[in-house]
Amino acid sequence: MKICSDFAEIIPIEQEWNGKLHKFDQDSSPKAWEMYSKYYNNFDALKNPSLNKNRLISVATERNINFKVAGDCSFNFNPIKEKCFKSIIGDNQNVLDQLAECCKMHHSLYNFDLMPVTGGLNNMKGKLKYGGKNKIVKVHMSRNAPKNGHLDRLDTYIYFLDFSMSRMKELKDCRDLKMIGEFYNNSIFTFSMNTENFSLLYEIIGNYSSIYSYCETFYNLKDKKFIDKLITNGGKPIETVEDVKNYMDLANEFWRIKKQFLENKGCIS
Repeated sequence: MKICSDFAEIIPIEQEWNGKLHKFDQDSSPKAWEMYSKYYNNFDALKNPSLNKNRLISVATERNINFKVAGDCSFNFNPIKEKCFKSIIGDNQNVLDQLAECCKMHHSLYNFDLMPVTGGLNNMKGKLKYGGKNKIVKVHMSRNAPKNGHLDRLDTYIYFLDFSMSRMKELKDCRDLKMIGEFYNNSIFTFSMNTENFSLLYEIIGNYSSIYSYCETFYNLKDKKFIDKLITNGGKPIETVEDVKNYMDLANEFWRIKKQFLENKGCIS
């Protein structure tokens, strides 16, 4: 499958906002929000964004629940992640070439999507790791990054979100406080437990009947088979050259799906 960087437009750091030039995080910049305003019509409402340091943040409304949203690089191929992948790939030139192409996509519109900021989901996505004998996904709360860093993977985020949503339903009538505590200590709610936003995040996630409805709202993904691929791959650590290649192939498929969607909506030519 041909890599997508042949149609990628790299979004610049410096952009104009309210008549002045600012340096932005590209995924939450004016150009990104120009795309978001056309791309997202699944929310009941999405207010015009406001500047918060070097990021534009907005308020979305879903079923009378208001929560903050901001841009995110869905598949992270920044220089730190590139270095981690290279340490796994070694001297396999074909895979290194594919990695170089994926890195070009990191700051392209096809790799930008909105995420809930309320409750720290954006922070949680970048803190997921694999640990323990079974290498299960855990939220890494320590300041010291684990081996190969936090890869900030969309597939692992979707996997962990699916796990948390399913477990929420299983524990709905549970009276075992230890079991409940162990779940919330390592779930999508882990960051929000230290803030005032836990209840709000619980309501936000409760809006979605399944991971499929969440992915349709935030990623405009309707293909359940592809979402299942994200979940399956996201539950595995990246340890071998083949793992890196599978991850990059998944990212490439995601970008092509998004390109087709944006073209169909007339967001791009």
